[in-house]
Amino acid sequence: MSQDRPAAPPGSHPRQSIDVTLDLATAVDLADYFVARGKPASALKTLHAVAQLDPRDDALRAKYAALLFRCREREFPFGTVDRSRFLLHVIGFDCLSPDLEEAYFDNLEAVLGARPRRAAKGALVLGLGPGRCGSTALTVVAGRAAGCCATHENPPLVHWSPKPEQLAFHERRFALLLDYFPVVFDAAHWWLNAVETLLTPFPDLKLIALRRDPGACAESFLKIKGSGPGAINHWADHDGRYWKPALWDALYPSRRVAEFAATPPDFADPEAVRRLQFDMVRAYAADYNDAMSAWQETLGDRVLAVPTESLSDSTCQRRIYQFLGLEGRTGAADHNRGTTEDGTALALKF
Repeated sequence: MSQDRPAAPPGSHPRQSIDVTLDLATAVDLADYFVARGKPASALKTLHAVAQLDPRDDALRAKYAALLFRCREREFPFGTVDRSRFLLHVIGFDCLSPDLEEAYFDNLEAVLGARPRRAAKGALVLGLGPGRCGSTALTVVAGRAAGCCATHENPPLVHWSPKPEQLAFHERRFALLLDYFPVVFDAAHWWLNAVETLLTPFPDLKLIALRRDPGACAESFLKIKGSGPGAINHWADHDGRYWKPALWDALYPSRRVAEFAATPPDFADPEAVRRLQFDMVRAYAADYNDAMSAWQETLGDRVLAVPTESLSDSTCQRRIYQFLGLEGRTGAADHNRGTTEDGTALALKF
């Protein structure tokens, strides 16, 4: 027996993988190699890992999304809700292409074809709030209203400075759904800067404005996003050396650290940096609440202000159903507390 290699311990298996450090460009080349060799699963795994490291690379995300769609779309039969949700999952990587858009709407039209078309269009209602304010719970409450099509953060993502193609997709989706549902509802923080544009195609648009103390919002965000080296800070214009770049950075206002600190922060002091991040998020939430108040002054009774703390109250839920103009069932509304799992769940997409 050769003594060059030690014998494997009894019951063990040969090593099935190796750890290799690659630069991003080489990793993308490796993914292309996997595609050429007919190994799409390996290519997807590699591209996903690269995209996680560099989420701001639009071309890279588009490559990943196109490959994901090509490799898995046959798993989801045409004309099913599952196919719609799969397509929204792909589009949710902030990758909106003409092919994905048409695939989604072709499928949605087939899904809706089984429903009777309404004689008159339904009503569009959007949920606003800075985030970490109960928007998932609000969606669950709205979804218990008879006939309401209620979704939460339904892709495509809408940037803080909305792109025309993002809003055009949502306008098309809303217009189609309103032919089949008495109320179409979606809750997302990103609707704040889209309201003015959406009032043109939907002049009767109504809003539910979730209000939570800005400090409480900030504390909740920091629990989810982290506050030390490698944490996510959507609200800072940064170079990625301390805070981690993230896909959703473009979905929030980005401000210079100098606006909140008279002198450059000591990044060696985690508590000082945490206070800085807290101040940035609290300022964002306070500004957001002010903007919702401005819309309430403009639109009057077409805006319903709802304190986050009241969402579980049956009286508040009945006010929401009255605002929607539908009968609804009251019940628990504590979804997504302390987590983002429910907020990203495909069950709340359509």
